[in-house]
Amino acid sequence: MPSWLGTLAMPTSPDRLPLLEAICAFCEPELVHRWQVALNVPMPPALPIRSRYFNRSWGYDDDDWRGDLGRLRAAERKVIGDRQQLAWIEVREDFRARIASGELVLTGLQIAPSLAAARSVIPAIWARLLVFRAQNSVTAKEVRFIDVMVERIVRQPMAPTFSKEQGIAAPSEPSREMEEAAPLRRPRGRANVGPMIEEDLRTNWEEVQRLAARSPSGKPSWTTLARAVRKRLGKTHPRRQSIPHEQTIRTRLPKIYARLLSDNLVQK
Repeated sequence: MPSWLGTLAMPTSPDRLPLLEAICAFCEPELVHRWQVALNVPMPPALPIRSRYFNRSWGYDDDDWRGDLGRLRAAERKVIGDRQQLAWIEVREDFRARIASGELVLTGLQIAPSLAAARSVIPAIWARLLVFRAQNSVTAKEVRFIDVMVERIVRQPMAPTFSKEQGIAAPSEPSREMEEAAPLRRPRGRANVGPMIEEDLRTNWEEVQRLAARSPSGKPSWTTLARAVRKRLGKTHPRRQSIPHEQTIRTRLPKIYARLLSDNLVQK
């Protein structure tokens, strides 16, 4: 973990911040909190305090006592350092992910491998290569930027358009009056096959009724009837290219049959 991250200062401005303040402000709060807690754990002293009374009580001489406590302190420092390093890695990866997604934009002055005359945007595609260093410095391989600032991009939803007479306008939804007034248009290339099916049923109504009489439901089998209609239409319109498919006929048969049946009952 970089030594320059030992002291965390909370940011004072929410939009465009120096590197360290931006890490604290824009990363996942829980990760930042764990990082702060890990950094605030005091390191044990590098060398132990010598106590001749304690040494004599336990039979230690000064060299043994100093060596044992030195190893203990070194182990403690390693554990604390590992925790700090792990917490920093979690924050760093969260920060890199936000840069890669375009949420955060980094700008800085390039000083290596060549000097730039003006500040520039650090490409988001470099996010995984970025190494964050002291004094708001960022490196990516051989490229180094100083005076790095971080800006969070907040994408605002599109505002509705206003009109003095109409107030808020619905941009893409037609009104009910427009829908009712618009003429119904059938998609080009798809003929209305309903009249053709109805004409066949009227012509062959007795055959249709015989199919209905065979069915326990009192209605013809739509699959059988559709097959028969498709076959007859092929014979009566041999050169017509728009003969409907059997499944298309089947989906239209129930409504057409119900209407014809009602007409015949009324006529009787």
